[in-house]
Amino acid sequence: GTNGRGINAFSDGGGVTVDSSAGTVIGGTEGIVALDGGTGAVSVTSADVTGTAGSGIRAETTDGGVTVDSSAGAVIGSTDGITALDSGTGAVSVTTADVTGTSSDGIDARSNSGGVSVDSSAGAVMGSVVGIIALDSAGGAVSVTSADVTGTNDLGILAQSATGAVTVDSSAGAVTGETGGINARTFGAAAVSVTTADVSGTNGRGINAFSDGGGVTVDSSAGAVIGGTEGIVATDGGTGAVSVTTADVSGTNGPGIRAESDGGGVAVDSSAGTVIGSTDGIAATDTGTGMISVTAADVTGTSGNGIDAQSAGGGVSVDSSAGTVVGSLLGILAVDNAAGAISVTSADVTGTNDLGILAQSATGAVTVDSSAGTVTGNSGGINARTFDASAVSVTSADVSGTNGPGINARSDGGGVTVDSSAGAV
Repeated sequence: GTNGRGINAFSDGGGVTVDSSAGTVIGGTEGIVALDGGTGAVSVTSADVTGTAGSGIRAETTDGGVTVDSSAGAVIGSTDGITALDSGTGAVSVTTADVTGTSSDGIDARSNSGGVSVDSSAGAVMGSVVGIIALDSAGGAVSVTSADVTGTNDLGILAQSATGAVTVDSSAGAVTGETGGINARTFGAAAVSVTTADVSGTNGRGINAFSDGGGVTVDSSAGAVIGGTEGIVATDGGTGAVSVTTADVSGTNGPGIRAESDGGGVAVDSSAGTVIGSTDGIAATDTGTGMISVTAADVTGTSGNGIDAQSAGGGVSVDSSAGTVVGSLLGILAVDNAAGAISVTSADVTGTNDLGILAQSATGAVTVDSSAGTVTGNSGGINARTFDASAVSVTSADVSGTNGPGINARSDGGGVTVDSSAGAV
């Protein structure tokens, strides 16, 4: 269609099917438009499609569901590459190879409540705005599977459901966005899962994952994550568990990793790589009674703490014995504000302007073992303490407190054991 749509197909409730997979479609405006004004299903199957002054493919229905499969070719739109919309309860499914949205989004797939699935793992998706949008406005599940994705002036991937589960797997490629790499979120008590290779958010978070009670899992161990602000933020606003597993992570203007829950527990394992934050290296917090577990190799907090791990009653375990931890303030902070036990196992730790290690529980037991390395702090080397009748144990090699105690260990009735026989204090 030289000055119009390549293919225009419309029904008012009977359903629309377009199959152009045997050839190429070029529109002077949109490439393919398939619309059902009622509750009919819309299906588009294509090879190469170009919309010279509009979307490459636009497929919409009121309530019958939308399926787009362009995996046999490339889709290019001067606005969106592919737009797929169900304004009712129908599911939206988009399967593609290469897709380009020259002045807008690469893929924009939305349902009001039927769920959205996008699979672009057979090609690269590029949007001038967002690379991939997958959005459900109610309780439908959202799933995105991708290879390379670029959002030149906005997010790489936005996967969002009002209350449904959200899953993103970009492990087959790299995701890059200007305001953030991947944003995966639900505002209900549903699970959020993000699995990636390389991810970059030039002026925002590398990965942002949020649930309000359903739990959050982030696994970026197949690649590096770089954020212009934080590297990875994984948050559950309710009692869902938070798990973060990574290789290299960098937060250019924030923590490398920030993981938070309100009672579900937090587990961070960065032992496969290096974590650097311009504030804290790793910040892991549970404001309820969930346990905190941090396992790390090299970690640096450029202007904050190396590792900051805090719980309000569930206990804290930090194991950095696979690497070196450096904090501009404290090297390692492990604190429980109630009766949770504290355990810190480390190799080399440095707190440039504060303590090397602070391990503290309000009423629980405290154990520190730094015998695999050297601990150095400005205001003290190791401070291990509880304010109740619980045991405190410190085992160390070399420890130095430049302007404070080398080792300070205190209990209020539970006994204190210090063994520094493996080094000098």
